[in-house]
Amino acid sequence: MKKETAGFFVKVTVYHIITYIVCGIFFSTVLDYESVWQSGVFPVQMRDYNSNFTYLGPVFQIIRGLLFAGILYLIPKDFFRTKFAWLKTWVVIAGIGIINTPGPAMGSIEGFIYTVTPLKTLIYCIEVYVQTLWFSILVCGIDRPKKTAVFEKFKFPVLAAAAVVFSVMASGILLLVLLKLDFSVAQNDIGAVAVLFAGAALAFFSALLYGKSPSKGRFGILLAVAFVSAGVMPTAYNYFTGSPLRTPLTLFPGLFCAGLVICIVKALKIPSRQKQ
Repeated sequence: MKKETAGFFVKVTVYHIITYIVCGIFFSTVLDYESVWQSGVFPVQMRDYNSNFTYLGPVFQIIRGLLFAGILYLIPKDFFRTKFAWLKTWVVIAGIGIINTPGPAMGSIEGFIYTVTPLKTLIYCIEVYVQTLWFSILVCGIDRPKKTAVFEKFKFPVLAAAAVVFSVMASGILLLVLLKLDFSVAQNDIGAVAVLFAGAALAFFSALLYGKSPSKGRFGILLAVAFVSAGVMPTAYNYFTGSPLRTPLTLFPGLFCAGLVICIVKALKIPSRQKQ
């Protein structure tokens, strides 16, 4: 696989994971998914809100992201540079993937015909529309000149922060499985969420600093911050609070996160040393 192709797959996959996790956390909190899932027809159609599969959802998004990348790769690159390409892409994704699905999915025409899901539940489809719109905007910014891409300045910092969030969340789920712990032990832990977002913020600003003036020294600092944010900080928190997840194994996500940052730097073609 060519380096350019690999970069495209990495970017699209990461964009999907970022938008999925952020929108999922936001809308599940605002719309109180946990309560909704326990009422009406949802208990019949959906797995329990606190089931293991629900917690594993972000991990499966790697597969979905790669599938999105494979499909979008078939489209000529010039399409993504046309006027309102983001809107056209979103219309295609929403039209086929949400409204006109072949199967009776919630919010689709087939779902309206063949399921008993009440129309009022359509409000919970807002997340899907917002997530796919954000995803389409990000995808259509790939390889676009910096002057025309509003988010270009913050692309790398956002990806670095997302690497921290993904590393911690994925490792937490894996540890719960390996240690045979109930997934509910990680539920509603506000302190853990605060540590997670604090680490993401550190990675964001460190990446922003590196992006403005790349150098080997700053790159080393960035990798150190990634390790501390995704490994040291969660580990310290777990030991301080006596969490069931207090184990040195929680340091490994820091190494994984540092590796992700290296991959992102290579995919975005950010130099390790500022040009003279």
